[in-house]
Amino acid sequence: MKQVAKFSRSKVENLFKHRAGNYYAVVKVDGKIRRQSLETDDYNLAKERLPATLESLRGATAAKTAGTLRSAILEEANRNDATLKDTTKHYHQQVAKSLLLTSDTLPARPAEKALPRVILADLRPWMDKYAAKASRTRFNGGLALLRRTYQRAIEARQLRIEVGIGDGVGLEAIDRLLVQGHP
Repeated sequence: MKQVAKFSRSKVENLFKHRAGNYYAVVKVDGKIRRQSLETDDYNLAKERLPATLESLRGATAAKTAGTLRSAILEEANRNDATLKDTTKHYHQQVAKSLLLTSDTLPARPAEKALPRVILADLRPWMDKYAAKASRTRFNGGLALLRRTYQRAIEARQLRIEVGIGDGVGLEAIDRLLVQGHP
């Protein structure tokens, strides 16, 4: 028996029409095809809804793969970047190690939390303790490492910065830590 296709392509990439008439956003994420109904049979309305739906399909999967802050910091510190000298890579690894050791001494252990769940209230005591222990250069190196870690998470859609949320951790919050910084 010959199978009949359930979806037909449209003129727009990732926009498919089901044989019943509704449009669907279709995208391949992590090797799997994800579909979500756009809940309309109107082509123009489907085109409007498509970008937001694709972002949520891609972002939801990326958020599931977000690990702990510890794993994100280690990944950033051990990143293979051809533009960095070996001594710079070694410095990043040392900063990451000392930063994570400081986290382990705190009762809340902020580095063990899932990356999207870390809030500014977790980072403040951690960075205060790190500031007391480390030199100014190491402290700034630690803040730079955290900033790069969050920037990569945002780019990978493992983390979303929402404007107006005061207790979330974003690049602005890390910049505020820089300003308040080391005594």
